[in-house]
Amino acid sequence: MERERLRYYDLISGLNLIRIIVMHIFQFSGNYYDTVFSFFMQVTFFFLPWFYFKAGYFYSNPKNGTKAYLIDKTKRLLLPFFIFTIIGFLIALPFELRDSTRPLWRIFLSPFYAMLRWGNGGNGNLPLWFLLSLFFTLTGFLFLNKFKLKWIIILFPVIGYVLYLYDVVLPLGLSNVFLAIFFLSAGNIYRHKIENKKFGPLLLGAAVSIYGFAQIFCFSSLDFRTNAVTSGNYFIYVISILAGLLLIYQIGKRINYVKPINYIGENSIVYFVAHWPIILLVKNIMDSFSLKTSGYGYAVILSLVTFLLLPLCVKLLNGKLKFLLGR
Repeated sequence: MERERLRYYDLISGLNLIRIIVMHIFQFSGNYYDTVFSFFMQVTFFFLPWFYFKAGYFYSNPKNGTKAYLIDKTKRLLLPFFIFTIIGFLIALPFELRDSTRPLWRIFLSPFYAMLRWGNGGNGNLPLWFLLSLFFTLTGFLFLNKFKLKWIIILFPVIGYVLYLYDVVLPLGLSNVFLAIFFLSAGNIYRHKIENKKFGPLLLGAAVSIYGFAQIFCFSSLDFRTNAVTSGNYFIYVISILAGLLLIYQIGKRINYVKPINYIGENSIVYFVAHWPIILLVKNIMDSFSLKTSGYGYAVILSLVTFLLLPLCVKLLNGKLKFLLGR
């Protein structure tokens, strides 16, 4: 029988996936700096660390050994990364060949360069960097746990800050992995050390206070992909993220289930890997017909097409094409 906690974890994941997709739609439509949208982005700034926190919450020591664990994560994370990088590239390729002034060899090598330099899937599917990051994060946490070195994770925000301070960009997008392991560890600690303790209400009160104070007086944000501060202070960001995660967890636990949102959460991997190519395809087709690709009307079109096609992707990728997701 499915554990109840999975329902509210799906709810929170669904909300965060909607946030991701809406953010990308607003990027494509040129509305990213809209006042209302910016406020929405600010109050939900903990959306990305949530998925590391969730992975840590459900992490358990491999029952079948390290090798089997790594093979499983390779299938479920790296395989979709490479497959949907190729899919995104093929969708973008005809328009790239039509519009780009780059040499042909650079166009075909661009996904490989994007992966090695930034850890993402190139212009055809930029968000895929998260899958590579999560793979390295889980792998890092696995070995730290195996060799009883988890105590060192408390220093990882400092390491992340040093990388940011000296503008060090590690290959494969690894600059974000130290902070990612920290948030994954926080999820693991919360489940095993905090969740069922009596001081839970006190901790929640502290989280609300820290979250509210940070929002009003010292809001701090980070481009998690590049580990670069975009506003405020690196360490205030880390502390306020922990508060935000605890807050959204408690809210989700109390709401528990909203069918369409839980559906997205249950199928989060499909929504994640498929939404960017859909948005990109719609944009390129509309550009081909010289239709307007900016403004709120365009954002509405992108939203309707994307959220109508994604359930079809769920049906296909949970059915005959499930091997594309390593299943």
